[in-house]
Amino acid sequence: MPMHQFQVQVHNIPYTMNHRPNSPSFQSRGRRNGSFDDSSSTPSSPSTASDHSWEHGTVSKPKGRRRRHGSKVCKTASPPHDKPMTKNDLYFALDCEMVGVGPEGLDSAVARVAICNWAEEVILDTYVQVPTEVTDYRTFVSGIEAKDLEGSDVMPLEQARCLVKAILQGKILIGHALENDLAALKITHPWHDIRDTANYPPFMKEIRDGEDRSILRPRKLKELAWDHLGRDIQAQGKAHNPVEDARTALRLYKSERMQWELMVMSQVQASAREEEDREGKSSVRGQAPLLNQLLQPAKPRRQPTQQKVFNYRQSGYNARNYASSCPNSCSGHGTCGFDEVCTCYHGWGSNGMSGGDCSERFCPFELAWVDNPQRDGTRHRYAECANKGTCDRKTGECSCFPGYEGKACGRQSCPNHCSGHGTCEYMKDLEFGIVFNEYYDGSSNALSGLGAGGKKYTEGHLTWDLDRARACVCDPGWTGLECTQRMCPYGNDVLDVMPGFDENSLSGLTGYGNEVGQTQTITLYDADLDNNNFAGKTFAIQFTSKHNETFATQPISWDLDDTVFAGYIENALKKLPNKVIDDVDVEVDSTSSAAGVIIDVTFTGASVQGKQHKLELLVDPCEAGCTPSITGLTNLRTYSDTTLSTVEITTPGSHQSFECGRRGTCNRDSGVCQCYEGFTGDTCGVLSALA
Repeated sequence: MPMHQFQVQVHNIPYTMNHRPNSPSFQSRGRRNGSFDDSSSTPSSPSTASDHSWEHGTVSKPKGRRRRHGSKVCKTASPPHDKPMTKNDLYFALDCEMVGVGPEGLDSAVARVAICNWAEEVILDTYVQVPTEVTDYRTFVSGIEAKDLEGSDVMPLEQARCLVKAILQGKILIGHALENDLAALKITHPWHDIRDTANYPPFMKEIRDGEDRSILRPRKLKELAWDHLGRDIQAQGKAHNPVEDARTALRLYKSERMQWELMVMSQVQASAREEEDREGKSSVRGQAPLLNQLLQPAKPRRQPTQQKVFNYRQSGYNARNYASSCPNSCSGHGTCGFDEVCTCYHGWGSNGMSGGDCSERFCPFELAWVDNPQRDGTRHRYAECANKGTCDRKTGECSCFPGYEGKACGRQSCPNHCSGHGTCEYMKDLEFGIVFNEYYDGSSNALSGLGAGGKKYTEGHLTWDLDRARACVCDPGWTGLECTQRMCPYGNDVLDVMPGFDENSLSGLTGYGNEVGQTQTITLYDADLDNNNFAGKTFAIQFTSKHNETFATQPISWDLDDTVFAGYIENALKKLPNKVIDDVDVEVDSTSSAAGVIIDVTFTGASVQGKQHKLELLVDPCEAGCTPSITGLTNLRTYSDTTLSTVEITTPGSHQSFECGRRGTCNRDSGVCQCYEGFTGDTCGVLSALA
């Protein structure tokens, strides 16, 4: 195969690459249509050591200091600096993908290397030969398969090492958790030239140890990308892309570059001072050492930071290492600028303001419950503890005023926790009405239909505190803001005057003259306007008492005989517990399919006098493991301009329904009526004496 040559620039040094066709070692994906392409996750296969060689100028091998790693030699050359370098020449971002080697694949070996420059152009993206057996390709994370590392055009590890060192020598290296990548490549880099987003304090998370000391721990690159850049990388179920990860680390560095470089400069200065202090102490240990020092030729001063490896986690990271001129050394919670002003980390400040000595915490912010208006009249800006609590600057937690709780005192608490007789609900979950057809009253087509439960407003009518203000929703039989009060029985006012009542009439309710009970009419329409389609189906009826107790009947089987069907419904309603419906009359008319099935339910019992909550029909399938177990009325018409099923009150009824019959007071502790003189009974509905 013939050899070809082409030039490659590695930080301003022209290198000639002898290369066989169809074996590209460098990717030049760079820009496409003015943007960078992060979509590719697979590099072109590089050539092997036998396919190409590096030449610096006319010399076949670059000259420079020799570093030995085992038995292999990697030669590097110090790049000339005879002209100013641009950011593209100085900043490089690195990311590697690893595979597992050794028993169970627990050890890591580099299998792919990607480097990009300041402009996010790809300088290098290549697979790397793994010199030992791969026991776990970690494909779900690395995206690397066995075929990617096979063949003669995969770059040998030693050659990849030399190439990466040549690119990075004397440059600023950017990445995430770079200590892993450098260890896998078996190369080092001066600590002061490393910008690792995993170890940059403002990017780290703070935790407390067993002695309540503050410790910084690295965060995942995915989290940093989302929190600081608004970018979603490393999507679940997809392999990592080293080019994307390198570019992300670079963008994170760019977002903090000024403060980051100030911090590194302070660290370098502090390290130099420590070195000077050590040299000064060794020179005063005795006259003989001093004499020997004077007689010896001067030794070149060792660069104090050339080989020092700095690790934030091993050092514990303390601002005093480099910022002694700032107040209290920024308390370890900020960086010190050359103007001796602390730039505090997120959540830290002093006296409730940013800056100072960074010794105090901020508390969480939420929309203020109450505040002064702005110039345009708007209110409810973000405020610490939502203006309903005080901030503990030591812990960063809000001490909320009574009636408020949660993060930043952002939600109301319910009084007395609803006394154990109710639940604390957000305003958005409160309902209009007790039953479904109080809102869907059949007054229009849009307000028709069947269902259960009150109406919730999930759209429109929204306010800023809809998911913050809360109130008690009491259990059945309980009432009051705290749900501490019992409800008493409801009944008719025995002395109430009913228009048109004739006590001698034999019509109406038995024993009551011409009084009439409330009648609720249920109208059901088949989708095809064929009432025979209801045959054999089962449904249930739900009744809610005046104490808000909810009872569902046993399954009711549909019978095409109207009299039989009416009997099924009547028996099911009378069998509800505690005689909540002590008597009821039911009539069914299904003679006209066009008119639907009409079911009239008239409440005739003493316990259901007066206005009652509308009945609710349970018509959705509720089968295995469900109560009541019903097939549902799946053939109901769900859309029509004129024929939608509904429940309406067609006869209001003659009686009223008042707590204690309006002839007594309710004992809220016991839930028992205390009747006025001359009245008795559980609802004070019996006249015991004439006044």
